[in-house]
Amino acid sequence: MLANPAMFGVEGATPDAQASSAWEKLDELKKSDFALKHAIDKTDWVAPGYILDGLKWLALGGTPDADTAVGQVAPADVTEAAGVDDG
Repeated sequence: MLANPAMFGVEGATPDAQASSAWEKLDELKKSDFALKHAIDKTDWVAPGYILDGLKWLALGGTPDADTAVGQVAPADVTEAAGVDDG
């Protein structure tokens, strides 16, 4: 919404005011319906910067660093946490 304020009726003179306006509008929406509608039916919008950055990163072969991947658990940690003795 913040990347397309006129399209979504986001108002406010400052970035904080615009963010508040967007949050209020989002509270009224079912997010999955909103995402599908703007991915399939209404495609005349500007993609947010973080989406474009992610797509560029993927296009260049980006892969998560194994040491910093969010939620990644090493196999030894899993067996240890489950109390499994692999020896």
